[in-house]
Amino acid sequence: MRAFAGIVGRAGGGRPSRACPPATTAGAAGADSDWDNAFKQSDCSQRATGLGKRAVFFVHGFRGHNSIFGGLKDELRKAGYSDSKFHDFGWSANDRLTPVAKRFRDFVREKAQGEVDVVSHSTGAAITRYALKGYRHTLTDHEYNLLNPLGDQVRVWVGLAGLNYGTRNYGASVGGVWYPCLNDMKPSDTYMKNLNSGTHAPGPTRYLTYRSLSDEQLEDWTMRLDGAENREIHGASHDGVPNNSDVKAGVVKFIQETSNRYDPVLPAIGGTYVLTNMATGMALDAGTAQDFVVQWPKTASKQQKWTLERGYADGIYTLRNNYYRGPRYLRCAPGQGATSGDSAFGYHFWQIKKADGKGFLLYQDNVGRYLHFPHGDASQGKQAELGDNVQYSWYAWEFVPVPYGG
Repeated sequence: MRAFAGIVGRAGGGRPSRACPPATTAGAAGADSDWDNAFKQSDCSQRATGLGKRAVFFVHGFRGHNSIFGGLKDELRKAGYSDSKFHDFGWSANDRLTPVAKRFRDFVREKAQGEVDVVSHSTGAAITRYALKGYRHTLTDHEYNLLNPLGDQVRVWVGLAGLNYGTRNYGASVGGVWYPCLNDMKPSDTYMKNLNSGTHAPGPTRYLTYRSLSDEQLEDWTMRLDGAENREIHGASHDGVPNNSDVKAGVVKFIQETSNRYDPVLPAIGGTYVLTNMATGMALDAGTAQDFVVQWPKTASKQQKWTLERGYADGIYTLRNNYYRGPRYLRCAPGQGATSGDSAFGYHFWQIKKADGKGFLLYQDNVGRYLHFPHGDASQGKQAELGDNVQYSWYAWEFVPVPYGG
């Protein structure tokens, strides 16, 4: 699978660049006060793009199988989806739910770099929400930690007869058989408490639930979700909800009407940007007292502001940082980490290629490899380096325009 779809170019040199609107100047005082809003609301980095066909991930419930989504998949095919967009995730009732949620998170990242939709049934709702939301707590609770969650990679989340807040209908065993996952299904269990701490349906993901008033397994209150669009039907059993005609039509429409968040606008020559890694959420930082270029939490600092300049030919660029000892350029030699230095060093020419999902790839023109943070490691101060596995999200970068021309 190719992970890019063209090289950024000027008019006459490939696909034309589309410049961001000029930044407005509010004066030196408080010039960075709108920094957070620039990240969240930039017209250049986040725009609706119409009806794209995102990958759809299906997750069954307790002792279930993903064949339960067969009718829904048929409806999606009628709407133009190919089977290559469908991904089934299976799990065993003999597992605890936290490791299952971690495996689902990793499964999504392995199969899709861009935005995805998730459809779950029953206990699949609790699993997928944990992978989306994540959880971080003290060492005494470390077994429930799920770091680096899917977050806004999930565009639409659907829970069909979903177990969102636990259930009192299951005891220590079902049918005389004890299953480890039952330890995580009661409202008072640690898993459920962690899952529903804080915001239950964090944005920008859109949430939809369906529940049946005839459900014989789960209570009405657990199949709703605070912050979701909650719908009810009549007459369907617990396992019949996914194949209900109203449910199938409603889910397909909800997914299709939800546009993609990201259609990355090609960065403009002369523009100044903060380069944010799509996997770690951190910025490319030139530092204040060294040559290493590392990842650091996004701030208003000048060492995170990079100006895109034309290189030796159309489609070849340099990225200049002016903070540390005058003009310094992003560079990365083979077998070394990224640094900033003057142009005499070399290894500072880049191509910018659109990633298969969100953002762009930085292709080192002298070496023929791509800039990334190894394995999506979110450690503060981690040095960027070159590699080839562009299918992973930690190779993708967002060019966030700097407010006020910083």
